[in-house]
Amino acid sequence: MRLRFGVAARIALLAIANCALLGLVFAIYVRLQLRTDMNSFLMAAARERIIAISRQIELDLQNMPAASDRNRLLQRYSADYRVGFHLFINNGQQVAGNPIELPDSVRKQLAGRPEIGGRERPEFQDPMMAAPPEAAFGMRPPKRNGGPRPPRAGDPFLVETSTSPRYWVGVRMPVPDSNEPEPRHGTLLITSSSLWTNAFFFQLTPWLVMGGVASLLSVLCWLPFVRNSTRAVHKMLAATSAISTGRFEVDAASKRSDELGALGASINHMASQLDSLVRGQKRFLADAAHELRSPLGRMQLAAGILERKADSEDLRYIADLKEDVEMLSDLTDELLVFARAESTPASRVAPVAVEPLIEKVLRMERQENAEIRVDVAPGLRVLADEALLCRSIANLLRNSIRYAGASGPIDVSARAENGHVLITVADSGPGVPDELIDKIFAPFYRLDESRNRRTGGAGLGLAIVKSTMDACGGSLECRNRKPAGLETTLKLTPYIA
Repeated sequence: MRLRFGVAARIALLAIANCALLGLVFAIYVRLQLRTDMNSFLMAAARERIIAISRQIELDLQNMPAASDRNRLLQRYSADYRVGFHLFINNGQQVAGNPIELPDSVRKQLAGRPEIGGRERPEFQDPMMAAPPEAAFGMRPPKRNGGPRPPRAGDPFLVETSTSPRYWVGVRMPVPDSNEPEPRHGTLLITSSSLWTNAFFFQLTPWLVMGGVASLLSVLCWLPFVRNSTRAVHKMLAATSAISTGRFEVDAASKRSDELGALGASINHMASQLDSLVRGQKRFLADAAHELRSPLGRMQLAAGILERKADSEDLRYIADLKEDVEMLSDLTDELLVFARAESTPASRVAPVAVEPLIEKVLRMERQENAEIRVDVAPGLRVLADEALLCRSIANLLRNSIRYAGASGPIDVSARAENGHVLITVADSGPGVPDELIDKIFAPFYRLDESRNRRTGGAGLGLAIVKSTMDACGGSLECRNRKPAGLETTLKLTPYIA
């Protein structure tokens, strides 16, 4: 089953896809920045925080020569910031913090030989041991051979490993030793399993707030455009749907000055032109049928006079003439009924009792070679033109008798359902091809083009049914039955006193 989306839904989905794509690109960029080193702009706040905390720990360590005090100090920092704090001598010996095993990449970083791209960089030296002369004057050392500058003393470095904890951030600092006059060169290691969700390294909340604000501004920017556009489209859709059912009193115009506004004005002009053409067609049809009645009546009278005066040899020709005149008279009557149904305003409908009306139709159309079963709920009343509704039900019953009378019983029923009165005529005949069901209610349409007036009628019977439903404010549904047969249902508005 194929899903259908409106214009507003398509625009919303496109906007969501656009935001998702931008978010994905941004996430990839952020990920690359976080994987690089502590010098990325996304880690600027974390870098400053790490430097400040490491300096505070360095000051605290100067007054704590005992190992137990150092452990409690780092454990307190670990609990406060929810990351691991570990103090190592640069030879790989741990002197404080919860015991942890150093990965090889971190151990080499401590020894002053960091891995770059999977290879060792031997020219790197511990900045605590061999700081360049520029550092003494607060200057940044120049790049070496176009490569990245070595970190200065106190600068954090980042190492990513494949084991847990995955991220190791180190800060060089002196480690006081009660047995030595000078402090030893050490590194404070801060460990975490994630940089994305750990607020110590990366503050995700401001980015989410910024993304939410950007999304809200986008919605506020696009919403008026989308609402105005879809409102105009829905208005034009309602207008064209009404035009397709023969109602031309529509208004699809809007105050827009763009192409949608011009399209709405064009639909209004088209509806006006179609209304004029259809009204003229209906008027011509009714006038022509009315004018034909007088000459046809005179022709019938003349044929009757000729029949009384003609000899036996001419009676056969006069009989054929009378039959053709009778056919023309019936066709004229159908044209008049069709024109009346087409031109009947809704204000002419009145309450009609369903059960007596169907009984009247059965008396008119019942034939001995057809079995008709009736199931009508008592007391049903509908709003309709009684003469037109009677003719419509009679046309449906006549078609069922003509094409399916010998195939089985014909069911005529009426019931109230979901706020409507449903009048159904169903047979057990061959039915109609599914692709032609919508066409059989068009004027002068014949299912079999080879049929003539004697075998298939003029093609106005079902057109009268549809026009009657339109005039009475109702509708009709036609479908093939299983395993065989055709079922037509008239849906009318009930009359409630």
